[in-house]
Amino acid sequence: MQIGVSFIMRHLLCSLLLQLTTSLFFAACVLAQEDTPSKEPSQEPANLVITPNRTPTDVGSIGSSITVLDQSYLENLTTPFVSEALRSVPGLEVVSTGAPGQVTSVFIRGANSDHTLILIDGMRINNNSTGGVDLADLRLEDVERIEIIRGPQSVVYGSEAIGGVINIVTSRPSAGLALKSLSEGGSFGTYRQDLSVSSGNEDLRIRAGAGYLSSDGFSSASEKNGNSERDAYENTYASLAIAAPFASDGLAEASTRYLKGETDLDGFEFGRGPVDDPNYTQSHEMTLASVALSKPINETMKPRLELGFVDEDYLGEDPDTAFNAYEFTSRSYQTSALLPMKVSDSQEVLLGFSYERREAQNLGSFDEADDVEGLFVHNQWSIPDLASLGMGMRYDHVSSFGEELTYRLALSAPVKASNGRFKSSLGTGFKAPSLSQLYFPGYGNPDLDAEKSLGWDMGWEQSFLEQTLTYNITFFHNSFKDLIAYDSTSMIPTNISEGRAYGFENEVRALPSEFLEVAVSYTYTDSEKEDSGDPLPRRPKHSAKADLILGPYEQIKASASFRISRDREEFSGEKMDDYEVCDLGLSYDFSPSVQPYIKVHNLFDQDYEEVTGYESPDLSIFAGVKVRM
Repeated sequence: MQIGVSFIMRHLLCSLLLQLTTSLFFAACVLAQEDTPSKEPSQEPANLVITPNRTPTDVGSIGSSITVLDQSYLENLTTPFVSEALRSVPGLEVVSTGAPGQVTSVFIRGANSDHTLILIDGMRINNNSTGGVDLADLRLEDVERIEIIRGPQSVVYGSEAIGGVINIVTSRPSAGLALKSLSEGGSFGTYRQDLSVSSGNEDLRIRAGAGYLSSDGFSSASEKNGNSERDAYENTYASLAIAAPFASDGLAEASTRYLKGETDLDGFEFGRGPVDDPNYTQSHEMTLASVALSKPINETMKPRLELGFVDEDYLGEDPDTAFNAYEFTSRSYQTSALLPMKVSDSQEVLLGFSYERREAQNLGSFDEADDVEGLFVHNQWSIPDLASLGMGMRYDHVSSFGEELTYRLALSAPVKASNGRFKSSLGTGFKAPSLSQLYFPGYGNPDLDAEKSLGWDMGWEQSFLEQTLTYNITFFHNSFKDLIAYDSTSMIPTNISEGRAYGFENEVRALPSEFLEVAVSYTYTDSEKEDSGDPLPRRPKHSAKADLILGPYEQIKASASFRISRDREEFSGEKMDDYEVCDLGLSYDFSPSVQPYIKVHNLFDQDYEEVTGYESPDLSIFAGVKVRM
């Protein structure tokens, strides 16, 4: 463990001086403004979610399983990364290959890591070359909330939404003037500085943010195998969002985000596993830009047009190993046209069309593209105090393989006499083969079909003691067919594999007092490959999670989180580490504007691996200060 107290104090002192100067400047600007400053707005009211139906919908009418990580929860974490925030979600597992910046994936209800569709403000960021998303560099700054919906969701979102959807919803710019700043330092030579400012009036609102993080890291390749080289990491991000009304009740929104991660990577030796490689580095850059226009036609029709662009580049460099030298690019152009129509007080219909141009280039290997067109209809029908039913169908045409038809049904039925709610959903999903699977020389197979899934869940949500105690249990079952696997006979990837995963999620949330909030969950997942009967790799059979938040009490707020993982197997069939991890956090409201904090990761210094051969962080401590104006 490396705490680096002098390092922390030196950088915190410099950061505080920077924040003091900046704060004085913005205070003068506030005094000069005639508009009354407003607090940071919520994207949607607390009981409304966007992701299930792509329109604001009351969470109580949603039959699918959904978790919302709101702004207060995310800020309490004080983590810089989206992946760390997701670790508390039932039915979702985050897997990392070591130090900050190393490959990080998610698995939802036993589905593959590339079976999760990940969005930023509704815009797909899955890589066209691999089909998945490496979460390692995704920052949490300027994120309003994260909505996670579990189960097949291809009716609304098309390809990749087999296991579920993660929608990262960023903060909208606010009126008035608001400043946020964060400085942090700690173990592994870590330093972090983030700054955001939002300003505007009723005619124009702008929000900008930027941040930098660096870490000396630790040896991701297991020290048990004789590795000791630290894997350093740097992360830079910047964001800009603009919102302006037009034509009285119309709204135009534009945003762009840029991130760059630079990390040291390890090599690999057959028979030994990950090994130190002092010259292997990788640079990852992502640029996103989007524009959304919404303008009500009347009280019942509110069309919305969304345009998006995502550019992602990976550059690997290693003068000693040719295999580690690569450059590949993924680029997407996205268009969506949505027409929500309120047919009656009890019925809302959504018509949608989407088009996406997916391009991928691997320097010296291939340069290909796919066109994906989708047309869908979704009907949300409700009878007050009795039931809400969502029904939808979607048609997709993918230029690389052809057509796909998906459907979804979701029912929510409250039982007011007991303060309970029955919920259930049934749906299908698909994932188009990635461009690498189709076209990579010597590996790709242009005749691949889509991977498919059929999933259902059924559960009960019960509230007690005036809704200060909530219990939720959901049973789920997912079956996967036409999965792409390597065929030892043809020596190319083929749609030959099948699998299934079933289990249940238990969750208890309690507010025993105004100063204490508790959330505990347990997920059981039984999965197997149909051909061999072996469990699907890296999916724990038993997973338990707990979050406790104490305060604010006398200006003090404390938090603790626990994670337990049991019974996992690697791709090779080798049994993987069981582990228990505990993290702590403590903050003090020095004033309404200044909040110093400290956080401890892996309190009991557990030695474990989320991926065989790759270390996870030892006991580590970080301290910082947040400033708001």
